[in-house]
Amino acid sequence: MITKNAASVSVHEIKYATYQNVRYRYSICFPPDLLEPQPESDNGDGRSFVGANGSELSVSGIYNVFDETNESAKEEDKSNFLDRGFVINYEFIGKDWYVLTGNKGDTIFYKKSFVYPDKIVSFIITYHSEDALIFDVVTESLARCIRSGE
Repeated sequence: MITKNAASVSVHEIKYATYQNVRYRYSICFPPDLLEPQPESDNGDGRSFVGANGSELSVSGIYNVFDETNESAKEEDKSNFLDRGFVINYEFIGKDWYVLTGNKGDTIFYKKSFVYPDKIVSFIITYHSEDALIFDVVTESLARCIRSGE
């Protein structure tokens, strides 16, 4: 159960727990006081975490059956966000990962994906702009703590 909403939390009070996915060999931290874990998906590829005011974290893995590259996966995600009316504010490609961030009205999103020859592991967090003070800090932590065994 969510015990706090973002407006009642100081960035210095944020505590993290860890979700580990066995099927795709990845883990990510999450703030259980802000984002409540939902049941793992039926096929074991990931999990969602929901919070007050519409905030949500979703983590998942898929097999890279189409031999996606960082560039092709990023461009596909970017196209999907644009098709749904989002504005892309920032994009970056690393060695085996990429980031997209943007907004649709007052909804902010941040997506980070790791693209490997055998799998793609991603997380996306969405939150309302009025909660940005807290969730910007949470997002930075998520981006640093996600791990994918390769």
